[in-house]
Amino acid sequence: MNSNYLSKDDYLRKTKEIFKLLNEFRKNPRTLSKHLENLKKYLDRKTNVLSEPNKIQVQMVEGEAVFNEAINFLNSITHLDALILDDRLCRSAMEHVLDIGPKGLLSYQSSDGTEPEERISKFGNYIESLGENIDFGPNDAMGVLISLTLDDGENDRPHRENLFKSEYKKIGIACGPHKTEYQMCVMDFAFDFLPLDSETDGGSKNTSKGNNLGKNNTPSYNDEKSNFIGKQNNTNNTGTGNSDKYNDNNPVII
Repeated sequence: MNSNYLSKDDYLRKTKEIFKLLNEFRKNPRTLSKHLENLKKYLDRKTNVLSEPNKIQVQMVEGEAVFNEAINFLNSITHLDALILDDRLCRSAMEHVLDIGPKGLLSYQSSDGTEPEERISKFGNYIESLGENIDFGPNDAMGVLISLTLDDGENDRPHRENLFKSEYKKIGIACGPHKTEYQMCVMDFAFDFLPLDSETDGGSKNTSKGNNLGKNNTPSYNDEKSNFIGKQNNTNNTGTGNSDKYNDNNPVII
């Protein structure tokens, strides 16, 4: 998949589809578990290479075991509330796409070293908990959610935890081109996210520093590096990933 051929509208559609699918899977996790069960037939058990039809091959780390573990997880959880799309969190996510995508960086930190908590807090005050997932690669909307749900190679499955965390009520999503990894999608999560001029905690301003950040008192920030076979030699990925159609600084907000 060549990012140079994708327009803002393409990325907007992908973003909307991710939001729609994620809420469907939170409402009915077994829908996703059935899809993962079906995907197993495309996995080579000897090489752990996933070869879905019409998609770039993926070198898995854990192989079939990661599918089975994710399926068991999804079958064990019940209905979760749908996430609310938050405009300010979308802007935070888009800022990161526009920052690191053209530079080819693979990090939740901004190109100037800014930590995600500080970046996100420029757009509003988060309450109780905050998280961020990043998916790099040519995945379509479903592929992004499958990749983050499997969390292949991640012992604690932090990406999956963010997707299916009951404490999260709001989300911001942004997708765009990436210089070396085809595309990238950023998801910012929060229990609540209020305007900067709002008052919280009984009238005190929430500056987001050390403010009940949740598990282990630390925000959950997780970036998903891609393992797509032949990526470096793919003739459709010779450009910068920053198409002329997309080469401006106006965020795409859904």
